[in-house]
Amino acid sequence: MKYGKKTVRLSVLAAGLLLSGSLYAFDSGTTASGNSGADSSSGNGSSQTCSNAGFDALINFDFDSAFPLRIMGNTVISGGDVPHPPHATTQSTCKCGEEPYAIYGYTRGMWLPTRFVEVVRSASCSPVYGDAVKPLLQQMAALAGTGQSEQVTRLTAGESSGRYDTSFRHFHSWSFPFNPYGWNPRCFHKGGNLETSVAQPVWSKKDPVYMNLLYPEWMAIGNLVNSPLFDLPAHTASCIANTTGIGWGMVDDAAYWLGGCMGNNLPAAGSMSAEKNSIIGTSTILNRSVMLSNRTGGYASVSTVGDKALCTPVPVPYASKSEFKSSMLFPYPESGSGGGSGGDMGISEGALFGQLSGEVANFLNMGGKGAHRLGSSNFAWAVSRSDQSLDNNDSDAVYLLWRWVDCCEFN
Repeated sequence: MKYGKKTVRLSVLAAGLLLSGSLYAFDSGTTASGNSGADSSSGNGSSQTCSNAGFDALINFDFDSAFPLRIMGNTVISGGDVPHPPHATTQSTCKCGEEPYAIYGYTRGMWLPTRFVEVVRSASCSPVYGDAVKPLLQQMAALAGTGQSEQVTRLTAGESSGRYDTSFRHFHSWSFPFNPYGWNPRCFHKGGNLETSVAQPVWSKKDPVYMNLLYPEWMAIGNLVNSPLFDLPAHTASCIANTTGIGWGMVDDAAYWLGGCMGNNLPAAGSMSAEKNSIIGTSTILNRSVMLSNRTGGYASVSTVGDKALCTPVPVPYASKSEFKSSMLFPYPESGSGGGSGGDMGISEGALFGQLSGEVANFLNMGGKGAHRLGSSNFAWAVSRSDQSLDNNDSDAVYLLWRWVDCCEFN
């Protein structure tokens, strides 16, 4: 199913600007997509700036990622990237409420854009909203005692760092301001406007036990399953499941502490190994932001999938990876198959130069398009997206988080 994307994007952007007017109380001379100055927080003695994605980055996604569309338990429109979760409803009809006040309807399910998540170096940085929200984030960081400066290395593939050095990132998860599909199911749960690690002091602590007060079972899990954090077979199996679909379902969902082909989902903190490239690193922080939301009453604290959620979202002890998928919006949007160094197919003009200059990319430019499972290998969706060692934008990222919604419709 195809869309007139330029027309849709313009109308969607206009609607979003009207709905989000409160975010655009700028001083004279400042735009929605710009930062009037650089964040001065430093890491390892070097200044860190805030990447400028701009509000337009929010429409850098493939509109076909909403599919498959399932009605009355059957797929009526197929999708092109991630299929429906394995435990999505197969019921054709449904009932909400008890007799004599029960309401009968039919089931409907599809992927809906839910949140956009910024993964940033500085606590006050917002690549999308820029200076409009910087004072708010600064005040939140001050109240929470979150330092603007972390003595850690940068998460950039081109910088030399030891294996046990760490990189640190914050996240800001915002409610997605658009409704491009016109469906507002009662069963949809987008959460509050802002969920951020800045408001969670545990996010920045270095003690792994303290960092997991929200997940006290984490240490017990390590003992029961023979330290899964260092269990290569478990990670390999999780990676295969998330990438190919083989075994994708309850087994991998149950092992919620595993991040598939990314870093570990736990500890739910901003520190991780600096030997990962920026795409893997920022994807790991995205996955951890879902975990943090789950235990702090956010959007991920409930499930919107399956028979149990047809009338209203239901609380869950942990978030299931199969109920979500993501699209990178910035710096390398998945709305097209090409990356920063080339076109849509074949060997691009600057691809070989990119390889020789330290750019981590697939010179055949065989990248994915649309969205990907949480934890899926970056080779499946990001191989043609540049990871330039000298580009500051590689240190901040913006993702669109989708969730599957099953709902009982009455009309």
